Amino acid sequence: MVEMGTFVAILLGNIAGGLLVAMPGEGPVYVAVSCVALVLAGRAVAQYIPAAPATDPGLWINWNPVTETWRNLRLAHDNIVVFCSMLGISYTSIK
Repeated sequence: MVEMGTFVAILLGNIAGGLLVAMPGEGPVYVAVSCVALVLAGRAVAQYIPAAPATDPGLWINWNPVTETWRNLRLAHDNIVVFCSMLGISYTSIK
């Protein structure tokens, strides 16, 4: 559902942007105003997201993508369920 919603949003954004920019004369201005309006609307709506406490405040995040990728590949090598999940996610990303 999330991937479908994301795909539909991207598709509708491309269609709307193409139609707006194709308007004679002020098309690019309409696109710029629309982008700013969407950003402001998103920021306003985000204010109503309730605060949630961290589920694990002591969680350590490794920001190094190379070592984290290597750790995930080792985990996938040792666990067939993780390996199949990674294959499934990769396959759906390719389509």
